[in-house]
Amino acid sequence: MRICTELGVESVLVGEDALAEAFRWIYVRMKLACELGAAASTAALLSGAVRVESGQTVVAVVSGGNVAPKQAAAILAT
Repeated sequence: MRICTELGVESVLVGEDALAEAFRWIYVRMKLACELGAAASTAALLSGAVRVESGQTVVAVVSGGNVAPKQAAAILAT
C-alpha cells in the first residue's frame, strides 16, 4: 500500500451492487462475460467512486473471464 501511495495510485472500495451493475454494463455494452473482480475498475467509474474530469483520459482494465455460467445468469437476471 505504501508504494501505491507514493506513486499516486488511488484505491477505492465498491460494493457488491456496484460490481453487479458493472458486470451487466460490460456484458451488454462490450459483450464480455468477466468475473466480478474484473469489473471492479468499471464499477468504480460507473458508481462515481472515482471522479473523472472533463477531457481526462481514463483506462479501466477488465481482466479475467473466470465466471461460472450460473453466477453470470443470476447477475444478468436481476
